[in-house]
Amino acid sequence: MQDNSQKQIHHYILIMKKALLVLIIIICCKIPAYSQGALTYSSIIKIDSVDAKTLYQASKQWFVMNFPSPKKVIQSDDPSVNSITGKGAKEYSMNKFAYMAYDGFIEYTVQIQSRDGRIKVEITNITHTNLPGNAKQCSLGLILDNEKQFQGGLSSAAHNKVAENIKETMTLFSKDIFNSIESFIQNYKSEKTQDW
Repeated sequence: MQDNSQKQIHHYILIMKKALLVLIIIICCKIPAYSQGALTYSSIIKIDSVDAKTLYQASKQWFVMNFPSPKKVIQSDDPSVNSITGKGAKEYSMNKFAYMAYDGFIEYTVQIQSRDGRIKVEITNITHTNLPGNAKQCSLGLILDNEKQFQGGLSSAAHNKVAENIKETMTLFSKDIFNSIESFIQNYKSEKTQDW
């Protein structure tokens, strides 16, 4: 009689474990998955009647003209695929006393790929680092493309506000870079086609 009672209890426990496992699986399936991709800006710029090699040369010249130390900036330079990549940095501040601990730099990578009649410009690896001496936790690192990058913790609201401000700053900055490259290459094209 006691063995039968123990078997029933054991059987009941097994059923409860299975039910709990099914419940956990259902709950996990209901939790939304958030994108964790790196923030990237991209633009395809059409430059009519210019071959890929000339566009690549112009892109390389753009780096030389727009960065004080182009040899330090250029990370990869591959003429076989008409691609050049450089790493830049810009100062960052929200200009608000409450967010001074976040003052520092935004580092980014610019990649320019050339094909006949067009170039593709990508700004990626957007990373925030704060100034030495400021709180280390206020250095946000790689900025992601999702709405709320930081979840939980006492500083998450401030971190998310700064990340959002960095996105706004880089949206304008990336447009400036795209316009700068397009303008430079158009002028480069004009200079190359002038008769001497």
